[in-house]
Amino acid sequence: MNVYVDDHTAAMAKELLDEFGFDLQTAVNVFLRQVIREKEIPFSVGLTYDERRRREDVERQAEYEAYFSGANLEHLKHSIAQAEAGKIVVHDLIEV
Repeated sequence: MNVYVDDHTAAMAKELLDEFGFDLQTAVNVFLRQVIREKEIPFSVGLTYDERRRREDVERQAEYEAYFSGANLEHLKHSIAQAEAGKIVVHDLIEV
């Protein structure tokens, strides 16, 4: 079996695997045996912490922008106009 791995990835992996006493072929064999044994990929595949943070930042920014969207601002302006026209009902705060 031949597997292509780009030079940068292979070099970085080789450097780390050397510290564990593994070569690339041994590491690939260990990985494949774990896949067979567990019948799944033997590690979590997902976003890194930094990637999750960036995604959350983007989502927060989108929510912020949506809050100040035209429809929401129109609703706020309408509420302010009603208050200025005296068309509001004041309620006492009731603690429970």
